[in-house]
Amino acid sequence: MTALQNLSNLHIHLNALESSLAFPGPRKLTAEEISETEKLLHALGKPSTEKFSFEHDGSRWRGQYDTEAVDGTWMILRQLPMVAPTLDTLPSPLPTAIYNALMSPDIGRGGLIHIAGGPGCGKTTTGSATAISRLLEYGGMCTTIEDPDEMKMNGWHGKGYCSQHCIDNWGEAMKRALRCQPSGSKNLMMYVGEVRDTEAARTMLRAANNGFLVISTGFGADIISGIETFLQYLPPNEHGQFANALRLIVYQHLDNEAQSLTVKMLRSESALSRVAATIRGGNLQGLLDEMMYQDTSS
Repeated sequence: MTALQNLSNLHIHLNALESSLAFPGPRKLTAEEISETEKLLHALGKPSTEKFSFEHDGSRWRGQYDTEAVDGTWMILRQLPMVAPTLDTLPSPLPTAIYNALMSPDIGRGGLIHIAGGPGCGKTTTGSATAISRLLEYGGMCTTIEDPDEMKMNGWHGKGYCSQHCIDNWGEAMKRALRCQPSGSKNLMMYVGEVRDTEAARTMLRAANNGFLVISTGFGADIISGIETFLQYLPPNEHGQFANALRLIVYQHLDNEAQSLTVKMLRSESALSRVAATIRGGNLQGLLDEMMYQDTSS
């Protein structure tokens, strides 16, 4: 085990390694950590993209450059699991009602699962764990659209297979993924690392409304703002497509100090549900009553 394997995040000051930051923290790096960071940078070389993922000395990292800091260029790294988790092996177990909703056979016929939250709250972990758990339970095929690829999802999971893609043009990549899906297959999924633009949002919803189970992540301070953030990528006359596709939105918040995870969800059984009708009506605050009625917080 190297000195870096217990870190959650590593912010490397490329102009002055001694000024780098270690997390949990922030705190200064020890002399041993600085030495290991030098080895990591030497092994990594210069990534060809702004965002990237890599493995080094038994650890997996997601990284990106920060070139706007006044004191020089930083490399921002977050450590990832070497083995992608399932819903049964998450660091913080989900409430039973939310676990059951994510694994429900009913949504296998298509729709959208959207996981919202702030930075570093585990959206990617929950989203990828959902995809893998459903492959293990139901089989089928999942295609991922990511930038960069994060969890190690590619390959067989029981009788299901995941084809992982690291891309830069989200809309075109999703269209290609849809064209490449096998005809006549059941349990088709698409995992989208993050909603990025209008074309991507449209393609996701088209897939979700045509038999794919689409699992996506996005930012939000609560369930309603998670929906609002997604809808910002669509013109108002297309908000109905989101309402028709949505089957489950999960919001999670990680309190690092208390080491506790708060998770809430809102279900929409079909395009005819009260949730769907409320979204189509444009009164998102009207979802508060439905959230209180469903009440699956933890």
